[in-house]
Amino acid sequence: AKLYGIDVDFEAILARGLSLRGGFVLLHNEFTSFPNALIFTQLPGGGVSSAPGNASGNRLPNAQDFSGSISLNYDTDVSFGRLNFNATESHNGAFAFEADNFLRQGAYDVVNASINWTSLNGSFGASLFVKNLFEAEVLTHATSIPLGQMATQYLAPRVYGISGRVRF
Repeated sequence: AKLYGIDVDFEAILARGLSLRGGFVLLHNEFTSFPNALIFTQLPGGGVSSAPGNASGNRLPNAQDFSGSISLNYDTDVSFGRLNFNATESHNGAFAFEADNFLRQGAYDVVNASINWTSLNGSFGASLFVKNLFEAEVLTHATSIPLGQMATQYLAPRVYGISGRVRF
């Protein structure tokens, strides 16, 4: 296999308490020679069959050409402690789950946000959060099974909640 790329991270202080952070990865990935890969084929009545085949030139499993994230943070001191506001957007490029590149996840974006409070002495804290704000439908795991089935797992839909913490 051949795999190379570039990883860039950055942080910018935009104003007092306001920062922008992010990064991205550009990646070239491919099997240069994989003549005996397990290749899955969808059957007309459902399920899959498998046979050895050539995956040379295919993308590596779970390897995206591009992925990146950007996060905006605002920290401020208040009379009852410290507040942090965060919004993060992550973009993930399309990728395949197996060497035959049969099972694939298309490019997607996920947005998370939170408001965090920490007490003046740092002993207590609470957070309001939302994950996957816009309910991106993301296949996080998929595996072909030679018996004619597929095992899959998806990213949770929008999740929101409150968390608390005590340090002692």
